[in-house]
Amino acid sequence: MNERSKKCLEVVCLLFLIFLLIAPFLPDFTDEITPAQIEEVAGRCRWMISLWEQDLEFYNKTLGSDDPAVQEIHEFIKTRMNETAEAYNLYILQNAYVFNGAIPNDIYAAIAKIEE
Repeated sequence: MNERSKKCLEVVCLLFLIFLLIAPFLPDFTDEITPAQIEEVAGRCRWMISLWEQDLEFYNKTLGSDDPAVQEIHEFIKTRMNETAEAYNLYILQNAYVFNGAIPNDIYAAIAKIEE
């Protein structure tokens, strides 16, 4: 075996070892998405949307109240809505692959935060 062949073999071995080291961290795109996974993600999205919409209804009812106690509740609801929106947006971003580009009509692509 000449010197060039030895170097080539060393490089191939080194590349193979590198592959063996990083292979466990590569995403596995061969797994099929099951209907149960789709329903789980959709169900959690629907739950967060429902929570946000209920809070939005209460938020709108308490908007502009002069009562300090109602204003305090209003601010609490606003904070909770923004936290729900942030959690939802992160969740849908991390799990959008489950829908494979076909997000159901009742699932929002994102929920806007309340700014005042």
